[in-house]
Amino acid sequence: MLTVLDLAHKGLVQNLIVSETSRISRQFIESQTVIDELTKCGVSIHSISDNAIINQKELDALMISFKSFMNMKAS
Repeated sequence: MLTVLDLAHKGLVQNLIVSETSRISRQFIESQTVIDELTKCGVSIHSISDNAIINQKELDALMISFKSFMNMKAS
């Protein structure tokens, strides 16, 4: 079974739509790793609840890191 990361590495994914960034992973470090890897492959992550498009911009990464940390604390 191919994962989204496998497809991204093959250049077959350009956009990923998620209801919120915490759906990528419940673990902060894993979430950051997946987001970083996807954006390095050129994938834009569209978060519906965050009303954001996550790409390789530093400010986006900082904001997502903060939200992921807050989601981890809440769970």
